[in-house]
Amino acid sequence: MDSTRLVNDLIAITSRLIVLMTAEIDLLRASNVKKAEGLQSEKASLARAYETLIRELKKHPETMRDVAPVLRDELIDKARDFQRLLLRNEAALRAARDTNQRVLKAVADAVTDSRKASSPYSRPGQAGAAKAHEPPVSVTIDKTF
Repeated sequence: MDSTRLVNDLIAITSRLIVLMTAEIDLLRASNVKKAEGLQSEKASLARAYETLIRELKKHPETMRDVAPVLRDELIDKARDFQRLLLRNEAALRAARDTNQRVLKAVADAVTDSRKASSPYSRPGQAGAAKAHEPPVSVTIDKTF
């Protein structure tokens, strides 16, 4: 692959990843997980392309010597911006995951508590254990018709 083309492609993909990940961070901070999920397909595709180009660059380190200094500097700047953004993106994803886990735990705890509170029997089978402060209700069935 032509050195200039490789570097230009890498700059373009890195730039698109930066835009996409910035949008993802903003969506996650706004608790709009559904929209953030919608970005994952493109993000994965761009990440694969980025990885492929980086591997190509590592296989041919002389590529960087063959490109114009201005282009090389632009790639270096994009790579630095991307690395910083990766840390922010990771933190936003971790925060969203932690928040979701706390919400799920709160819901599960609430369901468990409501089941305990509404059960007329305790584990050993004692009547009225869930509402110990209330006397048990007795029921009489009239069988005369």
